Amino acid sequence: MKIALVLLLTARLLPGADFQADLEREGAAVQTVVHGIPFADHAYDLIAIDDLLFATYTADSRTPMQAFVLGNMVYGVDRSLSYKLHQEAVAGWSDNAYANLEWAMELHRNGQHAEALKAYSAFITQNGDYAPVLGLMADCALRGGDVPGALTHWRASEKAKRGTLEKFESMVCEINQPATQERTRHEARLAASTGDPSAAKRLIALDAAWTRDWWNAGPRNELITADLPLLAKFPPVEVRFAQCLGEFILAMEAKDQIQLHGVLRTYHDPLQAIAEVGDGDWELYDLLSKFALEQEVINAKEQWAKHHESLLAAAQRLKNAAIYDTLLRYATKDTTPTYVEVAKRAWTDTGEVRFASYHLDNMNEGAAVAPTDEVLVAAVKAFPQDSDLRCIQWLANGRSLPKEELVAAILAEYRKLSSTATGLELPRPRARQLRVYFKQLGDMP
Repeated sequence: MKIALVLLLTARLLPGADFQADLEREGAAVQTVVHGIPFADHAYDLIAIDDLLFATYTADSRTPMQAFVLGNMVYGVDRSLSYKLHQEAVAGWSDNAYANLEWAMELHRNGQHAEALKAYSAFITQNGDYAPVLGLMADCALRGGDVPGALTHWRASEKAKRGTLEKFESMVCEINQPATQERTRHEARLAASTGDPSAAKRLIALDAAWTRDWWNAGPRNELITADLPLLAKFPPVEVRFAQCLGEFILAMEAKDQIQLHGVLRTYHDPLQAIAEVGDGDWELYDLLSKFALEQEVINAKEQWAKHHESLLAAAQRLKNAAIYDTLLRYATKDTTPTYVEVAKRAWTDTGEVRFASYHLDNMNEGAAVAPTDEVLVAAVKAFPQDSDLRCIQWLANGRSLPKEELVAAILAEYRKLSSTATGLELPRPRARQLRVYFKQLGDMP
């Protein structure tokens, strides 16, 4: 796809026919400008491309509709710019329900919950009850300490005739999805182009594990292709792991193991060269091990046997999360130390919340942990709005929590809905656990 921007031309729901026609007409005009920009020539740097786009749509010339369309276009790319554009749109278009909705979502994402409630209410007044928006209003009310108000909005969302649960889930994700990586990449490219090798390596790692949303991350080949030439500025030995990772990922398209082995040999098989990994190369090493395992170029059992002692020593010396990630790719319940033991060491050494979840999820082979478990207690205290931890805590307490803790669990779910995929269902976050929590909260005195 030529355009990597998220262009939400239909807003968050299906608007009226007249508005939809105007929106599509204005969107088509913007698309004409966008299609005239050679993305590849600009290394798919959307921050730089935004500058070209806004040379056409200047602040003193654009209409509220244009500000609305442009705000939707950059919503997932540049939060600050998106906020300003939707603010501009609603200032000149306050009687438009969809302008109020986009502005409400901007305020919500920015932590301005009282203001967001007012903007959501304006949308409801202008457009009628809409279940996903009422569900978002419940979050804003709860963050303002208004539990009865949150329950009122939530119950109204379940009674509303319009809107689906899946649309609500998508809107929650849009508001609370990870911060865009576009600006990070833009800044890394600038630093790499002026001779910063650490920025060049960080750039390839970013391209190799590009976060699209809560549940999808992976390599962006067009970005890797655009960024690999920057490595030529540096001594090959200094960027060996980055070069190997980038070329390995591009070679994965051919699904040819001989070719993949050839890439590793070209760089003297970095995955077997533990002693040669620089302190700043471990994230690259971990990503390379991840893709090599997925492509069945290496074997986890063999890698553990050869390297776990060296990797454990490096992980504990550097307190490095990426090395622990590598170890956990190789560890099992039968290794020494076991997967659960490595995860606990990783939590202790790094304080990264995911390691606490890995440890707790696997320590009893699926059975609930004790509510007084030291890792659970410490992790919940350190990360009170982590939905995975709150769910583990809820299970540990017999599928219930005191009211204050239950409210905290609801807020955590809004921050990141739990993934409850089963069977062939796509592993995307769902609002099922959130609904359970609200039902229990509503049943409390």
